[in-house]
Amino acid sequence: MIRAMSTITPTLAKGLPHEQAERQACSLPRRNAVWAEHRQNGGHGMPIRPENRARYPKDWKLRSRFIRTIRAKNHCEWCGCENYQPHPVTGSKVVLTTAHVYDDRPEASDFLNLAALCQRCHNAHDSKSRHANRRANKERESGQLMLAPLK
Repeated sequence: MIRAMSTITPTLAKGLPHEQAERQACSLPRRNAVWAEHRQNGGHGMPIRPENRARYPKDWKLRSRFIRTIRAKNHCEWCGCENYQPHPVTGSKVVLTTAHVYDDRPEASDFLNLAALCQRCHNAHDSKSRHANRRANKERESGQLMLAPLK
């Protein structure tokens, strides 16, 4: 709890509403628990949330490793940066992840739907769906239906 409370102060300093700061602080322990379990189980690739684990194929780790190491040869399939090396644009260490490109459902794990992407490319690819999910969650939490989309 001390850890979560310390995250509220910087968030409030950024000028976010108090409710949003509390929501971010409350989600931090859950995020930390998912990452702790991920590190305990070997810690390769991105962690899968426990509620989504059953939706992935049983051989997901093998598929993911094959896509990243064999097919992509440890390079991002979109921008070409090398795994575990500094990114040419951001300078941060590249850690390749396996992304669902055309169909983002975990069940859609055909090799043609998967790509080895660096964090920058993966975040750029997922940004539209993440934004839509954030908006849908905001609507659901407010308890009111939106008549027109927010711009």
